[in-house]
Amino acid sequence: MSMTIQKLNKTHNGHQWFKYRVKIGSDKAIDNVSKSPAGFTMTNPRMRFVSFVETRNFCWETYGPSCELELYGSIKSLTKDGPLVNPNWAWRFGSVGNNPEQGYIYVLGQEELALLQLKFGST
Repeated sequence: MSMTIQKLNKTHNGHQWFKYRVKIGSDKAIDNVSKSPAGFTMTNPRMRFVSFVETRNFCWETYGPSCELELYGSIKSLTKDGPLVNPNWAWRFGSVGNNPEQGYIYVLGQEELALLQLKFGST
C-alpha cells in the first residue's frame, strides 16, 4: 500500500491535535497496482479508496471510534476534551485544492504512526 507521511506544522489543518498525517494511496494509476492487506489485487486508480477504508477500519478497531477532522475540530472547540473525540486519530476524505479525492489518517504521535507503518508498510 502506498502511504505518504507528513509531519504537521502550522500550515496544516489538525496540527494543534495531531503530529502526523498519512496520505493513503496515490493519484497515479501506476502507483495503485498492488495488493491490499486483504489480498485483493488493486489496479484501478480509485482502489486507493479501498486502501483508505481498510486503514480507517484498522484505526477504528485499534483505537476506537473517531470522526472526520472537520467534525473533530468543531467538537473539540465546543467541549473540554470530553469523550466525544478520540485523541489518537481522525481522518479526512475529500478533495483538497486541485487534487482529486484523497484519504488522510491523522495520528497523535510516533507510536500511532509506527503501528500504521508496521501494519501496512510505508513508501
